[in-house]
Amino acid sequence: MNFNKDNNMKIMTENNEKFLKIIHITSMSVWFSSLIIMFVINMSISKITSSDVFYYAHYINSIIDFKILTPAAIVTFLTGVIYSIFTKWKVKDNAWLKIKVIIT
Repeated sequence: MNFNKDNNMKIMTENNEKFLKIIHITSMSVWFSSLIIMFVINMSISKITSSDVFYYAHYINSIIDFKILTPAAIVTFLTGVIYSIFTKWKVKDNAWLKIKVIIT
């Protein structure tokens, strides 16, 4: 991290910022993909009447929810907070970052 003389805040080096951006975008993609997969599973089981299918759909949804979606959402949020504090993209300066934080 470098010391920024303008506002006395530490900002990340370019390589660290790129690495954090890669982690943030990857975790966001996993999080969003998990939501889409769970939506598709829930929409597709509405036409099936077998109790076994409902059991396995619930089982798959719970695995996706607790093992993939939740950790990805937490990583997305934390990397977003770190990104907004230690880079030039400040939450207070950008409306789209405020909206993204609210959605997250």
